[in-house]
Amino acid sequence: MVDAGDWSGVASTEQPKSPFMLDMMQLIGYDAITPGEREFGFGYKYFLDLVRQRKLTVVSANLFDKASGKAPFKPYVVVKKQGVKIAIGGLIGKAIPMGAAQDSVLIQDPLVVAQKLVPEMRKKAAVVVLLAHMGRVDAEDLAAQVPGIDVLVIGHHPGLVLTSRKVNQTISVASGEQGQNVGETHVDIEGKLTEAREGKVLVLMPEVGERADIAKLAKDLEDTLSARQRKQQQEAAATSNNTNRPGQPRFLGQDACVSCHPAQFEQWKSSPHALAFETLKKAGKEATPECVSCHVTGFQQPGGFQSAATTASLMNVQCESCHGKGTAHSMFAGGQGAVAESVCVACHNTAQDKDWNYAVKLPKVTH
Repeated sequence: MVDAGDWSGVASTEQPKSPFMLDMMQLIGYDAITPGEREFGFGYKYFLDLVRQRKLTVVSANLFDKASGKAPFKPYVVVKKQGVKIAIGGLIGKAIPMGAAQDSVLIQDPLVVAQKLVPEMRKKAAVVVLLAHMGRVDAEDLAAQVPGIDVLVIGHHPGLVLTSRKVNQTISVASGEQGQNVGETHVDIEGKLTEAREGKVLVLMPEVGERADIAKLAKDLEDTLSARQRKQQQEAAATSNNTNRPGQPRFLGQDACVSCHPAQFEQWKSSPHALAFETLKKAGKEATPECVSCHVTGFQQPGGFQSAATTASLMNVQCESCHGKGTAHSMFAGGQGAVAESVCVACHNTAQDKDWNYAVKLPKVTH
């Protein structure tokens, strides 16, 4: 198991995600991880301290401490799986902004470093895996110029690639984000010959099940994040900037719709959309941003839902979530109110709704 970085949260309220992710990786038994810029979002020393407190192997061959000139992490590690030696190295892109750690680290040219690193790894192992936190284009350009990499695991907004790509003799893989998928790469070894055959992504659907120890960690994290979010929202309530400038399109809320569309409103009340926020409250996630965004109207948009404390009238998936802001209502006059599937899949995607089918689900909310 490996990870190519950017697993940490970036907002101030998300700081507990950093130790949680490292604890989770340690419990699962990751073989090696390489950090991205997000891991240093709360400071260079903060991340180093988290790593030192845990038994995790962090690799990064071109990241150095600016003050000492020394590398804080191993450039690579060699592990043995089923009798086969596998070398796992890490690199980070030189142009990636390091945020809070910008003045604490030096990033050497990853191509120059890789030209020395990969041959050394190749001498010590049958399989060479490079964790490249560089983005897809830069990572695959590097693999094209540096022979000897069997598997290239890409980090830094790599997207989700369900099947691997081949760059010369290197298999390039990217398995998305947020722990929703796991990548599986197959390597064939015959004698001294090694060939990375294919990589694929497995979506972690509910039927995969969960480990009790990991589930407890996740629940504790959710409770901590929700408490932080609620506190922040309460503190911001008195100084909310959720104001509407004259002439600016804005959300009006369901009460503005019901007076002219009572039948449609009654139908909406019987749909899951009308109870969307309540489902979050039952799960204790009513203050978790990545969940709230699909359970309210106009999340963090001008004039849209900001928090339960300041914009309770925009809780749930109301009319304007599908039909647009109420001040632009005339756009949908004359039978132009059909909702395109693209509107739905912003939230109803395979990661969040594995049974999603536009043709089947639309009649359940059509009015």
